[in-house]
Amino acid sequence: MGRKSPKKTTQAKNKPIKTISTPVPNWIKAIPESKAHGAGTYQKRLWKLTSDYVRIRDFYKYGRCAATGEHFSDWKSANVQAGHLKNYATCNGLYKFDVRNIHAQTSRSNRFPTYDDHMNFRAEVEKRGYDWDLFEKENNANNGCRLYDSDVIKALKELLHKMKELPEQPEYFERAYNLLCEQ
Repeated sequence: MGRKSPKKTTQAKNKPIKTISTPVPNWIKAIPESKAHGAGTYQKRLWKLTSDYVRIRDFYKYGRCAATGEHFSDWKSANVQAGHLKNYATCNGLYKFDVRNIHAQTSRSNRFPTYDDHMNFRAEVEKRGYDWDLFEKENNANNGCRLYDSDVIKALKELLHKMKELPEQPEYFERAYNLLCEQ
């Protein structure tokens, strides 16, 4: 009997996986990364921009926590956070960063909400014109969708332009906006 030769496999051994890597644009680098939310540098920077946008918007428009009604002295305070009405973990795709779902809250009501906090938050946000049913429909339509860097970059650009309309901007804004406009 002859010797059997080993089976040949069609897969290449130890072949490197080709990836496309592009440098992060300078205008995006000008936005600091958040430590709170996001996977990867683009999402972390989108969360930082979103959080600052929401806190500034709500400070100047309402001046108080959406859940407790407590007044804010400044949007930069450690006591002011951008809180999700629909939990971040249950949002799909870019809806994690949708400013319709995110409103300024005290750090206590954002981190340790009571049932009353949540019910007050929802009622206040509905008074502000938030349509829960529409958001749910849009969010659910994106269930299982992948969040691409190109979508996040587009959202960063759009939010920078929206932020320009606010009465105040964070310290990094001018540099990021100018670098974006130079492109």
